[in-house]
Amino acid sequence: MPTRREQFHNIARKSVPEGEPIHLTSAWQHLVGHEYGAEEFAKAYIDFVERWD
Repeated sequence: MPTRREQFHNIARKSVPEGEPIHLTSAWQHLVGHEYGAEEFAKAYIDFVERWD
């Protein structure tokens, strides 16, 4: 079973192997208190993604 990162790259390349299940999820994250400056928001978002993948 490929990792989520490998699945993402396969989807982006349009080369998903036949029969491979694809699990796509998305979410909107509100970073309360970090939404009013681009640099601060970017840092908070990167920290969130690194922590929660």
